[in-house]
Amino acid sequence: MRGRMLLAVVIALVADVAQAGKVKQALFSGVFGSSSKSAGERPVHTDAEQEELVQFLTDLGYAKYATKEFIEKLDDELACDSIEDLTYLIEDDDYRDIGMDKADAEFIENAARKEILRRFLLSVPVPQGEPSDVFVKLLDRLIEAGYEEPDDVADLEEDESDEVGIKKEHIKILVKYADEYEGRELYRALLTTYQPVTADAVNPFASESVWRPLMEKLVAAGLRTLDDVGSATEVPGVSAADLSLLRNDPRVQAHMTKQEL
Repeated sequence: MRGRMLLAVVIALVADVAQAGKVKQALFSGVFGSSSKSAGERPVHTDAEQEELVQFLTDLGYAKYATKEFIEKLDDELACDSIEDLTYLIEDDDYRDIGMDKADAEFIENAARKEILRRFLLSVPVPQGEPSDVFVKLLDRLIEAGYEEPDDVADLEEDESDEVGIKKEHIKILVKYADEYEGRELYRALLTTYQPVTADAVNPFASESVWRPLMEKLVAAGLRTLDDVGSATEVPGVSAADLSLLRNDPRVQAHMTKQEL
């Protein structure tokens, strides 16, 4: 729960920011040290994330919370605009602020946690010769053992292999990938919300076919934090031009300056 606890603390510090989703608030307002909302600032969330949120709630049987009016309420009052943001409904008592039934909030939060863990397991590289569902089929087993989030998985021990029912070699893979999870999430957010200097320019990292391999190269090179990006002079497989854009991102520079103070 280490990552969740840390994230919750950061979110509490930036709870007045209503422009981005809660998880991205933690990344951008906490990590990047900015909690102000300027009139000309573009939102961090994407329409795709909100559309996904609507579909998720509808598929769960909660269409009443997927209406345009309620989604706007989630966004405006709770800064909740993605499935990942739903994982904080209960512990922050957010559901009370929007008139959501507690039982509904508990069910939705648990379903959201399960979905985030499922996506994490799907993203873990499958060893050669293993079936494609080798990790995702461990979903319920991990949750039952108390490993409800990607950060929790990083705490798996090899001697738990028999107890949890996971091969030791698979535990090694899961733990390594989970250890890199926060770095991946940070770089994914950094890349997908990159804002070009000129207002009419487009984000060169917007496409998943661009940001995902770039994210993986940063992680594979051992980078995990904004400090790592800001001080990197060369990253295998990353062009000097792309690295320069990231190093000079105002948010990275602001963080570097803050660290030096």
